[in-house]
Amino acid sequence: MSLLTVVQQACGELGLPIPNAVASSSDLQLLQMQALLNRAVEQMGRYPVKDSAWSILQKQYVFTPNFFTCKADTTQYSPNLTSITNVSGFVNGQPSTSMATLMNPNASNVPAYPWGIQSGVNIINNVQVASVNVSTNTITLQTPLGLADGTDSTGTQVYTVSQLAYPLPTDYDFTISQTFWDRGYRWQIMGPLTPQEWQVLQGGIAPTGPRKRFRIEQGLFWLHPPAFETDNISFEYISNGWVNSVAGVAQQKYLTDTDTSVLDENCLTLSLIWRFRASKGLDYSEAKLMYDRELERLAARDGGTRCLVMNRQAMSPPFLSAAQIPDTGYGGPT
Repeated sequence: MSLLTVVQQACGELGLPIPNAVASSSDLQLLQMQALLNRAVEQMGRYPVKDSAWSILQKQYVFTPNFFTCKADTTQYSPNLTSITNVSGFVNGQPSTSMATLMNPNASNVPAYPWGIQSGVNIINNVQVASVNVSTNTITLQTPLGLADGTDSTGTQVYTVSQLAYPLPTDYDFTISQTFWDRGYRWQIMGPLTPQEWQVLQGGIAPTGPRKRFRIEQGLFWLHPPAFETDNISFEYISNGWVNSVAGVAQQKYLTDTDTSVLDENCLTLSLIWRFRASKGLDYSEAKLMYDRELERLAARDGGTRCLVMNRQAMSPPFLSAAQIPDTGYGGPT
């Protein structure tokens, strides 16, 4: 059922004229029904199902961190990396041909997302890139270079430049806890870190170990330490794409008559009916009761349920564990 068919069904049950169009209509009552339905789909989409969300809204996101290595001329106490040559540049494992493409596909002066220097001579912890000048092959850092063991840093050095933060999925609502993994090392990524823990990593002197950590801030996924190899990062999240366009693009609202919801549209029709009656000052108690019962029924069945085991034998896991170890002898001859 689409926006049009949901409204047509609701109008039929309410005894109203059946429309041929909704989103493009100039009828204020039909536009009100579209607005009510958008409110209904949002509230149903955010309904807490089994302390989480509808299974159809659970999605997986996998991305490969971006980084590249390059040679650059450096000058003592200067924030600039100059005369950059990409001797072994990589983005998602593919050879790089342009620093502009690496650092910023849309503009020539500011990186599209935060980048920083992962490794190189005279680089302190967490140095971020301030700007990029493609015409002169120069990267300007937020912090000037210094000295390393009293040695002048002038000369050609090798640096690893890594993207520090990544955009979340366009239909991201919230994450599912304990689903963050570094698939290259098959290690779970630790986090989300608190602001205090994150600042310890950014400015403190503390060992971080081999495990990656993450934080979500200002709509970006921050990774620490920054990438220096092409390992996939994955996690699961709840989508706010309760509606799909004809092209299959997830969106939060009905925008055209042909948009369809990923949620149960019979339940949405019941929701639209009681909301419409309430908006007109009519009795809506029975209509809302029907909606509430249908919503609870769908939530109880969504995603299936585990069996509640009442005997010890059935609780034994199908893997090797203490349950397979005998009390004495450990299987040897007596």
